[in-house]
Order: sequence, then C-alpha cells, then structure tokens
Amino acid sequence: MFFKLQPIVYSLIFVIALEILVMKDTFVVWIVIFLISFSFIIIWPIARKLRFLAIPLFLSLGSVSLLYLIDHKLEKQVFIILSFLVYYLAVLGVYRLKMYYYDTTAQGMVNLATLATAFFWFSSNIGWFLNFQIQNWILVLTFLGSTFLISLPSLSIAAIRKTENEKGERRNEKNGLVIHQGTVLFLGLMLSIIMSQWAWGITFWPFGYLTTGVSTLIIFYVFWDTIRSYLKQEFSVNRILANTFLSLLLLAGILMTTEWNLIV
Repeated sequence: MFFKLQPIVYSLIFVIALEILVMKDTFVVWIVIFLISFSFIIIWPIARKLRFLAIPLFLSLGSVSLLYLIDHKLEKQVFIILSFLVYYLAVLGVYRLKMYYYDTTAQGMVNLATLATAFFWFSSNIGWFLNFQIQNWILVLTFLGSTFLISLPSLSIAAIRKTENEKGERRNEKNGLVIHQGTVLFLGLMLSIIMSQWAWGITFWPFGYLTTGVSTLIIFYVFWDTIRSYLKQEFSVNRILANTFLSLLLLAGILMTTEWNLIV
C-alpha cells in the first residue's frame, strides 16, 4: 500500500516546518535544529537501522537550504510540495523495508528518494558556496562525507540477496551479507571520492547552482547506478556505455542552453 498514516503524519510535520520557514526566515537555525532532532528521535525508530536515517536527514537539511535560496513565493510553495512527496517516499520506503526487507517497491522508493536527496543536497551546497563565498575545501569535504552517507542505504539494499536452503525455504544470506557490506563500504567510499573531485572541478564553472546541481546529479547517477548494478550482479558494459552516452548528451544540452556567467 502507498498510503500509511504514520509516514503521512511525519511528512506533514516536515512540511509545517518548511512553511514556518517561509513565513519567518529568521527561524532557519531553529528549524534546522528541530528537523535534525526529529530525524533522530522520530524517524530513526521507523527503520531501526542507522544508515537509513541519512536520506530523511540530508533531505530535510537540503530542503531547508534550497528553500532559503528561493526568492519567489510561488516557487517556494511548489518546492515544498515536491519536498513533501520525496520525504513521504523516503519515510514510507524505510517503513516498508522494516516490515519486509526484500520489498522491491520499497527499494524503488528508497532509490528514488536517494536521487532526489542528492539533488537537493548538492544543489543547496553549491548555492551556499556561490552566494556566501564558502571556501573550496569546505565544499569538497562536504561532498566527500555526504555522498557516502546518502548513497549507503541504496547500495546496501543492492547488495542484499536471498537464497534457498535445502528445504526450499527463503532465508537471508547472512554470510554473504558480511562480505557484501564490506564491498558496499569500499565502493561507497570510491563514489564519495569521485564526487568530491567533481565538487572541486565545478568551483570553476560559470553557472548558477541549479544548472550545476543538475549536472552533479547526472554524474552522481552514472557512477551510483554502475555500482548498484555491480552489487546486484547485473553489471553490463552496454549499460555503462548507455548511461555514459546519455549523461554526456544531457550535460551537453544543459551547458549549451544555460547562461554562462564568465568572470574576467
């Protein structure tokens, strides 16, 4: 089922916090403190796994940061609606995974929420970097740590598989899980290093934070999807080539149609 009362209530509380920020932007610090506390005290018990806390947490912080950067009221309300939908998918996904860890629909929700969280968080980081003259190394370190935490839930899901015992009953492959989790941590770290290097490169780009954020999401998706396919034992050269070609095509289209703000 796509409608659960508990995730809906929690998502509405999240929306109320964003609406308060719209009405009183001086409350931004208190809103951030509230959402962080809300994530640890309320959301964490839903999933019972610390790694699943990263998506609602970074989604909350990224939404607040982006909302703070948006000027027009109508755009703020549209963004809040989108944030509500993503937050609900994230909470509902981890809620359903707690009930049944092999729920493919819930896994899809977490994957979708991962991409949305990455976009919100990366774009907000770039926006703060451009608007408030944050130093380059801070942006790089932020990308390094946040990429690892944001991608960890979806990569962990991709590494889990089921096998059949001699009686034909389904069981969790516990021994394999230990090995795969070590692989997950290593590949998650590699993804984080790649994105941190990308963060250093985009500090020289003459574009706004939304254009750069979309470009960053495209790069993130290519490597993230490649790692997931490897963990799911669905690794394919054709898939990598298709993703790379599509990403280059999208990047070229974005960079050719956006405004360049060259500094001379």
